[in-house]
Amino acid sequence: MNNYIIIRNRIHCKRCGDVIESKSRHDFVTCRCGACSVDGGHDYLRRCFAEHGCYDDLSVTEPRDDTNEIQLSLEEANKLIDDVAKRILDEYHDAFTELAKGPDT
Repeated sequence: MNNYIIIRNRIHCKRCGDVIESKSRHDFVTCRCGACSVDGGHDYLRRCFAEHGCYDDLSVTEPRDDTNEIQLSLEEANKLIDDVAKRILDEYHDAFTELAKGPDT
């Protein structure tokens, strides 16, 4: 996992002046002179270029705030799954009972 979130994935070609941006995963974009390309959208930063220094990176990223991630132990995860399954069974009990009876004859 990256330590940053990609807001904009773009570069400026120093040869032709194009500013190119990849907006989604596998959105591979090349400048009009073919000197550089950008790829990855908001998922990853990939650069392809004819020579080092032929582009300026204009990408915008921000630090990832992992404090909001939920970390569950296996026991907690299994309990959560069991609770959700029980809620679904309770909510749809009548429908499941009708299905178990089979088709009307």
